[in-house]
Amino acid sequence: MSILPAIRIVTIISAGCLSALWAGAEQPAARPAPVSVQKIGAAEVRIQRADGAAFTVRFMETVMATVVNPAHPLAAVFTTDEQPDSPLVVPPQPVATRSLYILSAVTGEFERVPTDDTMLGSWFFPVWSPGGSFAVILTSQWGGFKIFRVSNWINSAGQLRIDWRAPWRIVGAQDHPSPAADPAKIHCFVAWEGPAAFSFRGSCCGTEFTYRFDIEQDRLELIGQRELP
Repeated sequence: MSILPAIRIVTIISAGCLSALWAGAEQPAARPAPVSVQKIGAAEVRIQRADGAAFTVRFMETVMATVVNPAHPLAAVFTTDEQPDSPLVVPPQPVATRSLYILSAVTGEFERVPTDDTMLGSWFFPVWSPGGSFAVILTSQWGGFKIFRVSNWINSAGQLRIDWRAPWRIVGAQDHPSPAADPAKIHCFVAWEGPAAFSFRGSCCGTEFTYRFDIEQDRLELIGQRELP
């Protein structure tokens, strides 16, 4: 296998959209994570990998924030339509989010997470689990969270191989027991509660529900409820 050059510039004119499966607990990654993925310009990020290789990747939208996977050579890049000096961009505000891209730190390629119109300007959260083995993606405020095994997103050559149509699980807010006509709820990520568990909220019709989902146990719990003002 040839060694990548020390510095290379990757310019992508347009980004497409295009995810994965799960089975088991948090496991160490097979490849080293990049040293850093940092925003260096209005629409550019620089990848400095552990092997010394460096990449500059250019997007067509303003880069708002980057979140590096702690175990795999991947990063989540949040972009916005706002100007780089907008107060909604520094510091990053969820309302400013336009798109989320998954970036390979090996090849410099990226893919846009497919979302519907309900997601525009409404999300920004840590998509990687603390150990880096899982990704939690919200593609629609109404559709619930899609959970993926990150190791399936990249092949041995570092190329992205994401199938957004095949998550291991889709987890959403639901009543217990669920009535025949349980109304859809607006979803909001809250926090990671451990290496393989996270909490989220679902709200509808004046009531907000809080849930905890354990990925390893494949178990959803309703842990709170309150009436909205």
